[in-house]
Order: sequence, then C-alpha cells, then structure tokens
Amino acid sequence: RLGMAMPIGLTGWLLLGIGLSTINSYGVLIVAIFFFILAYRGVMDTSGLTRLRFNVWQSVITVWAVISVVCLVSAIPMGLLSTPNMIVTGNQSWSHFYSFFQDRSTAALFPEATVFSVPMFAYRVVMLAWSLWLANRLMTWAAWGWKSYSHQETWRPGAPKVKKSAASDSENG
Repeated sequence: RLGMAMPIGLTGWLLLGIGLSTINSYGVLIVAIFFFILAYRGVMDTSGLTRLRFNVWQSVITVWAVISVVCLVSAIPMGLLSTPNMIVTGNQSWSHFYSFFQDRSTAALFPEATVFSVPMFAYRVVMLAWSLWLANRLMTWAAWGWKSYSHQETWRPGAPKVKKSAASDSENG
C-alpha cells in the first residue's frame, strides 16, 4: 500500500457515481482516475525525475484536471435541466413512449407486473440536492488537489538564459 489518502469515502464515491451516471457514464471513470493520479502525486518522490519528465507529468495532471472539472461542472446543468436517459429501446419505444407487447393467454399463466414511478419533479429535486453536495465537496477536493499537485514542487523552470553583453558582441563582430 502506498499510503495514498483521498478526501472521498465510499459514500462520496457512490453519490458521485450515481449523479454522474445519469448524464455521462464515462465521467465517473475520468474523475476516479484523476483522484487516483492526484493521490499518487501527493506521495510521489519527484527528486529522481528529470526536469522534462517532471514538467510533462505536471502538464498531464493539469490537462486531466481540466477534463475532470468539465465533466463535473457540466453534470450540474445537464442533470438539472435535462431528462435522464433511461436507455429504453426496442418495439418502437423511447424514453417518453413505451410500447408494450400483449401476449394472448390466460392471466393465470403470467406473473403480474408492478411499476413504481415518481414524477420528474422528484428527479429534479434529487439532482438539485446532488448538485449542492457536489459544489460543497468541490471546495474540499480543490484544496486537497492543490496540496497533492504541489507536493515538493509545482514546476521546474529551465536553466537561466545567459544574456550577451554589448562588449562581447563588439568583440565577436
């Protein structure tokens, strides 16, 4: 075990996964990978890396952070303003129209089906609560993320450029 600590527990992972899965199923994976990258970066010893490798590593983390934040932040308006994709297909059905097949047989041979349904308003309330939870958690995650990202150092600058003096230019020319 590397001793990587993350600011999100099992309940947080479940809430994040459930909230993102109604909008973007790949968003959960992107954000989860980002958390693990940052957790690893927070315990990583960077002294053995060359300047180029370290700066590339930091650049990859930065790009992945932007993608993860876009996934998280875009989930809020999409969850609050759109309808969930229930992936209903077949028999000319879609998310707002269900075409059922009616078998001809005696009622005793088929089990009874029961449907529990809630209005779209319930979905909107749940997504609002999830969005408020996400906005609250983003502040904690951002502080932890910056601490992990800047562990030991944030960027290695190149060697200082040596300026040519006017005297050396006149001697060469």
